[in-house]
Amino acid sequence: MYCIQWKQYKTLFKAIISLGLLIWLGYSIQWRELGQILLDVKLYWLMTALGWIILSMIISTCKWQVVLKAQSLNLDWVELWKAYWAGIFMNNFLPSSIGGDALRIYRVNEITGNVSAATASVLMERVLAISGIALVGMVGAIVTGKTRDGIWLLFIVLLLITIILTALLLSRYSCKWPRARRLGQFLEGIGDQGKNFRANWPKLGVVVALSLLFQITVVAVNYNIFLAFNLSGLGWWDACYLIPVTSAVAMIPVSINGYGVREGAYVALLAGYQVSPTVAFSSSLLFAFMVSLCSLYGGIVILRHNKQGDINNGYQKGFANSR
Repeated sequence: MYCIQWKQYKTLFKAIISLGLLIWLGYSIQWRELGQILLDVKLYWLMTALGWIILSMIISTCKWQVVLKAQSLNLDWVELWKAYWAGIFMNNFLPSSIGGDALRIYRVNEITGNVSAATASVLMERVLAISGIALVGMVGAIVTGKTRDGIWLLFIVLLLITIILTALLLSRYSCKWPRARRLGQFLEGIGDQGKNFRANWPKLGVVVALSLLFQITVVAVNYNIFLAFNLSGLGWWDACYLIPVTSAVAMIPVSINGYGVREGAYVALLAGYQVSPTVAFSSSLLFAFMVSLCSLYGGIVILRHNKQGDINNGYQKGFANSR
C-alpha cells in the first residue's frame, strides 16, 4: 500500500518538475523567431536524422543480442528487434523509462523461462551503454579543447560508474535472503549470471564498442537537427562534446522521461555557442518528437501481438530454433 502511494507521489513529483521546467523555458522562447525558424527548416536533414534513429535501433538490438550471447542465450534478432521497439514505445509514452526495460525483461523471460537471466541482460546492456556516453564525450572534449571544463569530470565519473557497476554484475558474490526466499532466489540468479559474463568476457568488449557506435548515432541525429536549423557554427566534434552531456542529464530520475531537464541542458550548453534559447529549446523538443514518432512502430508491435494472442508460442518457437 505504502509502496503504491510512493510510486504515485514520485510520478506526480516528476510530472511537476517536467511541466515546471518546460513552462519556465517556454518563457524564454521568442515565438515570432520560432515561426521563422520552422519555415526555414531544411527537411532533408530531418529525413537523414530519422535514418540515424533507425540505425541506432539496429545497433541497440545487436548490442542486446551480444549481451544475451555472453549469457549463452541465442535469441532470434528479429524478435529482439520487435521487443526493443516495444520497450522504446513504452519509454516514450509511459511516465517512466523503466517500463520499457520491464517489457524487455518480460519478453526474454517468456523465451527462456529465466527471469534472472532476462534481468541481468537488460542491466548489463544499460550499464555498458553509459560507457558509450562517456567515451564519445571524452573524445569530443579532447578534440574541441574542453578538457579544462568542469563537464570533463562528468565523463570521468560516468566511466567510473560503468566500471563499478560492471564489476558488480561480474562479481562472484551472491546474496542470500532467508526471510525473502523468492527475492533471494532472484538475486542469487542474477549473481549466477556473472559466471556466464566472465566466461564470455570478450563479448562484453564488443558490447562496449557497439555502445560507442550507438552514442555516435545519437550525436548524428542531433547534428542533423542542428543542420536543419542552419546552425553552421556548431561542428561535428562540438556535438560529440555536447550531446553526451544532454544524454547523461536526461538519465537523472527527477522528471518524466527527461523532459524539461534535457531541454534546460540544451539551452544552457548551446548558449556558449551563441545559439538562441528558442533554437536550442526547439532542437531538444524536435529530437524527442522524432524518437517518439519512430517508436510508434513499437506500439504497432504490441497491438499486433496482443491481437494475435500467440506471442508466447512465437517467442518460444524462435528460441527453440536458435539453440
